[in-house]
Amino acid sequence: MNEISREQMAELITNGTATPWTHPLGVEGDIPTAATLADTWYVVLDGHDHYTPAAADLAAVLTSAHCALAAADAAIGAQHVE
Repeated sequence: MNEISREQMAELITNGTATPWTHPLGVEGDIPTAATLADTWYVVLDGHDHYTPAAADLAAVLTSAHCALAAADAAIGAQHVE
């Protein structure tokens, strides 16, 4: 797939086929419009209204950040005591 409309991606996310990015990033704390689908990152670039496959360098950053954030979430969750 090269382009996916926002509506199509929303359906893929709703049915569990795609996974959206959910963590804020950067100084502004923005949540990028990105999702994984079949081990590929798709992003909405500035000025565009559809998802396209992320460039290899951006995909690598998203993958690394996703893994680091998941590990942090797990570590914090393991420390939770009631």
